[in-house]
Amino acid sequence: MVCRWNNQRLVYPTDVSIIPNEWDLVKQLPTTKNAIYSETKQRLTDIKNIAENEFRKFVNDSDDNYLPSKDELKGLLYLKINGVVIQPKEQEGLTFFQLVEKLIEERKTGINPRSGKNYSIGSYNEVRILRDKLNEFIKSRRIKAFGFENITLNFYYDFMKFLKGKNYSTNYIGKMVKVVKMVMNEGLERKLHANLDFKLKRFVKSTEETPQIYLTQKELSHLERLDLSLNKRLDGVRDLLILGAWTGLRFSDFTKIRKNDINLNAKDGKGYILKKTAKTGETVQIPILEPVIRLLNKYRGLTPNGLPVAISNQRFNDYVKELGQIAGLDEPIETAVTKGGMVVTKSIPKYQALSSHVCRRSFATNLFEMGVPTLTIRAITGHKTETAFLRYIRVTPKGHADEISRIVNLRMNPFKKVG
Repeated sequence: MVCRWNNQRLVYPTDVSIIPNEWDLVKQLPTTKNAIYSETKQRLTDIKNIAENEFRKFVNDSDDNYLPSKDELKGLLYLKINGVVIQPKEQEGLTFFQLVEKLIEERKTGINPRSGKNYSIGSYNEVRILRDKLNEFIKSRRIKAFGFENITLNFYYDFMKFLKGKNYSTNYIGKMVKVVKMVMNEGLERKLHANLDFKLKRFVKSTEETPQIYLTQKELSHLERLDLSLNKRLDGVRDLLILGAWTGLRFSDFTKIRKNDINLNAKDGKGYILKKTAKTGETVQIPILEPVIRLLNKYRGLTPNGLPVAISNQRFNDYVKELGQIAGLDEPIETAVTKGGMVVTKSIPKYQALSSHVCRRSFATNLFEMGVPTLTIRAITGHKTETAFLRYIRVTPKGHADEISRIVNLRMNPFKKVG
């Protein structure tokens, strides 16, 4: 079968044969009505339809309607027609972009072999976006052929320069580099190349710390007491925020707590939530703290799980900023982000920085400030190391100073009550 576009011509093997005088060169189909060729005609028609669909899909998913190369289209057809799994001997012919397309397809439909769970939508988007950015880069540099051998230190510096020129942030650029390294690692493991330049120390994923805020115990109490009886939408968002901030679960987990996950002692009202987390697959046991007990009392009999009704993450992130503004959470937050190689500093009110991520970080930081051992908190948050946990929580310099003062005063005056 032959595909033509933009002065390119791809011949794709179909594993079918026909007598030459019974072949229509224009229609690329058998001319005869012989029953012997009816199956052949149908197979060729199916392949043609698949080729057209994959071509359109590639163009629609790419920025600036970038057209696929011959190798890219051939890779797409191979994956679609012959299945996702490619035998090792067939893998040897995969190009860099064919591997990228395969990884995109795997993340759309496959299982992560490391976790045994479905790939996240974020993982799928990262590889897809990298493909588009690399295509932009190749087009801008007028590179005629691009493969594994092109991923060198010179490529790294040039690609970084290209992305900075697009005014992307340091963390965005770092994410693109991380995905490049992931693709190269996949290619190395599949024996598609032997290029190790991506492992050089200077081929590094750049990062910078962004202002990750948390809500203090005082702010959470203020939000909980806020009268939202006339605004059911924000009332539900507030309750979801409280639920996340006092369970330590990710948004994808605390919005999917089932009734069977909740174990509450009818006598003393205490209990715990037993939840298998979506990201790691680990089961965590979380004590039901007083704010969550109040939510269970509020929603008892009103919802299937006795908790606030879940909404999408995007809607939550939009509404929680509105909630924070109404609650007066307007403390100025300094942000400094590097874009296009320039540091951009600005101050925003705290409510503008609110999102679903603030829930788990508030849980971890507040418990740490209460003196709960980090090992105990990590059993719920899932942080594997003390270093990762301490990097995650947000204790202010004043918070550290107050904690030092509290501990020293307690040691020096063991019988004096320290506030």
